[in-house]
Amino acid sequence: MDGVEDEHCGILLSGSDVFEQKTNAASCRKSVRHGFYRKVLCIISLQFLFITTISTTFILFPGLKAVVQHWTWMLTIAVLVTISLLILMHFYHKKHPQNILLLLLWTICEAYTAGVFGSYFDTFVIAQIFFLMAIVTICLLLYTLFSKSNVKFSLASKLAFIIILLFSCMLQLYLQLEVAELVIAFIAAFLFTAFIIYDLNALMYKLSPEEYVVASLALYLDIIYLFLLLFERNNSDRK
Repeated sequence: MDGVEDEHCGILLSGSDVFEQKTNAASCRKSVRHGFYRKVLCIISLQFLFITTISTTFILFPGLKAVVQHWTWMLTIAVLVTISLLILMHFYHKKHPQNILLLLLWTICEAYTAGVFGSYFDTFVIAQIFFLMAIVTICLLLYTLFSKSNVKFSLASKLAFIIILLFSCMLQLYLQLEVAELVIAFIAAFLFTAFIIYDLNALMYKLSPEEYVVASLALYLDIIYLFLLLFERNNSDRK
């Protein structure tokens, strides 16, 4: 039986009032898929910019760094609030604007936690990584706004490589960073960005178009996990 595709990602069966909801964003028409991409990339870009700002601020200002390192109870509260917000988002991930508000609060707590961890290091590697990733996700977002094709892994990875290389050279030119730090930031940013692109395409087959907040949260959690692993590796190298 022929059907007409609906703008809300469903099939309205001909000759009946039965509406069959599709199960994932990948099975929707192109405009819906692009909308899913744009929402997720927009949220991820803002999250990366925010965490970069917080981490860099804690590193640059010794007085502020001393305060956040001394107030360990603030870090404990941030971690507990983060866990509580994750539980709440499980119940409100499809309810707007509650899901956006919860995600915003969760991002603030996560940025503070990452910033406190970053304050114990005298290097800008971590801030560089998140800055480069923010630039790449913004460029990918612009690509989805002006392109009519899907974000394919091979094409997006090449685009990410070129963008990261360009901005890494600019960082080296203006900030005169250590070559080793720049190389680490370049490689980590590229691998993390490639992971985001791959994971985003995989999530398209698991989530509905309305679950873009869940997709953003899943991607951000994965990146934070890799971020903490990088901290641990950096710390072990220093020891």
